[in-house]
Parts: sequence; structure tokens; C-alpha cells
Amino acid sequence: MLGKRILVIGIDPDKVESSGDGPRFAARALQAGLDRERARMAAEGLVPTTLAIDPAPQAAEQAVRYALGASHYEVVMIDAGVRGDPERMPLFEQLSGLIRELAPASWIASNTSLGMSREAAAA
Repeated sequence: MLGKRILVIGIDPDKVESSGDGPRFAARALQAGLDRERARMAAEGLVPTTLAIDPAPQAAEQAVRYALGASHYEVVMIDAGVRGDPERMPLFEQLSGLIRELAPASWIASNTSLGMSREAAAA
């Protein structure tokens, strides 16, 4: 039997603004963290699907509409990169409403950091 199906929605690492070592380094480091977290979730019997979205509201909505129309998820998690950034709060609210509309039976979760995805999704 398959475990709980989870859609993890987050900003595409290539679209995340960064400083310091440059955007490519930051994108690779973020992607590596996402890969580790997805593997950790799978090792615990969860079935994660990652949806990397463009932060532009219209593009994000289109991607989420497609993903939720293509499959059923018990949990839809909005990543901390969306929820935790005050400038992205309108996007978080838009996505929350869209999830409620298109997947009313799905539980909406949100992590507080990259390393907390499994805990947020499994609760």
C-alpha cells in the first residue's frame, strides 16, 4: 500500500534570489536540500511530489491548477520559501485559496524550514 501522497509546492530554486556566493551556488544548495528532504520523506513511507513554481502569481496559479487537476494528494504543503517570506504572503494566500477550491479534501500544511517538511506533512 502506498503511503500518504503529498504535493510539496515551493519556489523554483533557479528563481530564488540570493546573495553571497551567487545565484547558481544558492540554487544548487537549495536543490540539494530539497532532494535530501524528499528522500527522507520517502524513506518514512510518504510519497512526495515536488512542484517548483515561478513566483509570478499567474504562473504559480497555472502550475498548481495543473498539478491538482492531474492527481489527488492527501496533503498539499506550501513550502516555507512561500509562507515565510512577508513579500510572498499574497502568493501564499492565493495558493491556499486555490488548494481549498481545487482539492477541498486535501489537508494544507506548511513547513517552517527546509528540514521540517516531513514533520509538517506527516502531522
